[in-house]
Amino acid sequence: MLCPLSFHSFHPQNNGFMLIVGRQRSTLDEQHYDVHARPVRQPQSKHAQVAQHVWDPATYGVQEQQHRQHEAAPYTDVLPHRATDVEPRHLQLQAGSHTRQTDVDAASLARRKSSHRSLQPMTSQSQRQLVNAGGARGQGEWLHSATKITQTSRCVQLWMIVLTVAVIGIIGGLIAVGLSASQPAGTSASTAASMDDIQKVQDALEVIRQELREQANVLVLLQANASMHANTARVEQLADQLNNQTAELEAVSEKFDGMHIDTLQQASAEHAATLSVLRLSNGFLVDNDGHVGSHSSLALTSGGLPVMAYLDNTNRVLKLAVCADASCSTSTIRTVDSNSGVGQYTSVALTSEDIPVVSYFDDNLGDLKLVICNDLTCSDPTLVTVDEDEWVGLDTSLAITSNNHPVIAYYDTFGDTSLNLAVCGSVSCSSPTLRSIASPGGLYPSLALTLTNIPFISFHDDANGHLKLIECSDISCTTSTVYTVDSSDSVGLYTSLALTATGIPVISYFDSANSDLLLAVCDSATSCSSPMIRTLDDNNVGQFTSLAVSSNGRLIISYWDGFNGDLKLAVCGDSTCSRLAIRVLDSVDDVGQYSSLALTSKGDAVISYLDSTNSALKLIGVLVA
Repeated sequence: MLCPLSFHSFHPQNNGFMLIVGRQRSTLDEQHYDVHARPVRQPQSKHAQVAQHVWDPATYGVQEQQHRQHEAAPYTDVLPHRATDVEPRHLQLQAGSHTRQTDVDAASLARRKSSHRSLQPMTSQSQRQLVNAGGARGQGEWLHSATKITQTSRCVQLWMIVLTVAVIGIIGGLIAVGLSASQPAGTSASTAASMDDIQKVQDALEVIRQELREQANVLVLLQANASMHANTARVEQLADQLNNQTAELEAVSEKFDGMHIDTLQQASAEHAATLSVLRLSNGFLVDNDGHVGSHSSLALTSGGLPVMAYLDNTNRVLKLAVCADASCSTSTIRTVDSNSGVGQYTSVALTSEDIPVVSYFDDNLGDLKLVICNDLTCSDPTLVTVDEDEWVGLDTSLAITSNNHPVIAYYDTFGDTSLNLAVCGSVSCSSPTLRSIASPGGLYPSLALTLTNIPFISFHDDANGHLKLIECSDISCTTSTVYTVDSSDSVGLYTSLALTATGIPVISYFDSANSDLLLAVCDSATSCSSPMIRTLDDNNVGQFTSLAVSSNGRLIISYWDGFNGDLKLAVCGDSTCSRLAIRVLDSVDDVGQYSSLALTSKGDAVISYLDSTNSALKLIGVLVA
């Protein structure tokens, strides 16, 4: 019986094959290879997959011709990993891209091992398997395994092999030496002919080593990317896409008409907007000068620039922050009303020219006030007192009509309390129309306008503890229809209202009796008598909600998790929220109060909110589309 000499796999660090010397045991219950030098680290699967090829000089020519006729990839057998592993194994055979499994006993496995005596260059698929099976468990184990030779008295009849590892980079030469040294007596006449075959093997090995070095470089890059933050990897991917789009735009700008260029510019702008959202994905500190960031309200310009109004509680003034780019790497921060005791209950909206307008409460005078900016950064603001009746202007909600006239819903605390509406007659809000549209009640109003400038207002009826909705008959709300949307006890706080593309009102709100986040979807654009109500999240969550509807009908809601002190986001898969995904966006310290949400042109979310622990205004972006 011959001691089998096998070329058994290769390792990326060694750039070549390794000679493995073993012996076949004769007892039937131990028909397996006692491989003293394990060449491959066991992978995650139960059995390592390695490619084994045994070379016999006497039969190489015949088997080479057979393998040239059979173009499928060589089979890959699974060897037992330990001498004590004598149970029947699963043998996985691979031919091309097809894989099948069969059970074989230990005897047939041994016979199969001894029958493979042809050496073939490894396919790319085999190389990939071996690279994946290799891993980083030590070059030392491989080197130790490659130099360890097992000798036995059963093999001294024909073969004496001495394997010497001097320089790993010349593995091909060692193979040639080993093969020539192992020729039995009487084969010298065929040595010259065999050298050509050996040279072919060495050439094939060199090609494999070169491919392996290239794959190893790719693997290093993949491992580096895997260790990075997922958002960072996505940023780099999109950055490459953006660069490609920009290069393409430059290349075709002289060859195509304006329509094609506009299309490419739009695609490039969309990629840039996505990158900006990703850069905000870990939360960005906008202002931490003193105790700032409460009562925040956010709007996005047509170019995606965040604009935020908020309270500077240290100085009791109203501030406005305008980001210089969509990722808010820098921003212009101004005090737009420096009178003491102003800046609570802010609401910001933008005109069609991206001019900020801010409604807010003057706590010193008890008035509803308005800031009308002259430009995007509000370098020269105009202050307007809209309603100066006693203690009015809490919980303001602002919208801008199609002709840029401000409309404000707000809470009047005087007397029996009421929900009021102020409709400005011009851009400068001269001679506003003031109207009480619901009494008693009116806390937490949220205003939305239809395409024809008809106001819808959700609010909390504090007298009865219900959630209600008002549908006005015209812009001034001369008459209105009031719907009780949810008549449960103590519901309807922190309401946020939006209209779907078909005009159906959708409301997110807080159930204070059960400390849950709820959603109400009206039955049509003209009726809310039979709304659908869902509980989206529970366990002391749902305060400071902010709702928006994307162009594809998704409902997106930011809110505060009061139990954990986190900022969370609920994303509904459709307009009825039959499919729901909830994410924790920021959980560092106590964050998430006064959240205000706006959507980019692609439907991704940007949210301003208070970092209570650090008394700072923060901004975060979330990929949703």
